Amino acid sequence: MYRFNISKDVGCAFCAAPETLEHAFCHCPLIKDLWLFVEALLAKMAVWPVVITENVIRFCLFRRESKGFDCITYITLGLAKSVIWQVRCLIRFESKCFDSNDLVNMFKAQFGFRCKVDFARLPRALFKSTWCREGAICVIIKDKLKLRL
Repeated sequence: MYRFNISKDVGCAFCAAPETLEHAFCHCPLIKDLWLFVEALLAKMAVWPVVITENVIRFCLFRRESKGFDCITYITLGLAKSVIWQVRCLIRFESKCFDSNDLVNMFKAQFGFRCKVDFARLPRALFKSTWCREGAICVIIKDKLKLRL
């Protein structure tokens, strides 16, 4: 990112290794726990084994055997990448301290918020087909949303 003038420092904000986009989003040791959490979350909803690879992170390349899985996959991967970038910027520009648990907790909070927003704005059938797959993320009980993150 130094090469593209995105950063004035060549070291990763998380671990001080040379910072590249691939490193920041795919290979940095600090973000491994986040990708493992995302992988486990998506695996609960899928009908096949889910493995988060560099191509999945970069291009959202997943198998497409079940309707509705694409939408939640794009939301999940996009939000995870957004959280990584937000935390990177907080470390780099505001000298904040984060560990891998903080990263996962920030993702859970933002993911839960997105779920609640969609619950309020989407028709129930569409919400259920997107968010309530296998009860992995949430369930609806008496028209009330219960998160399971």
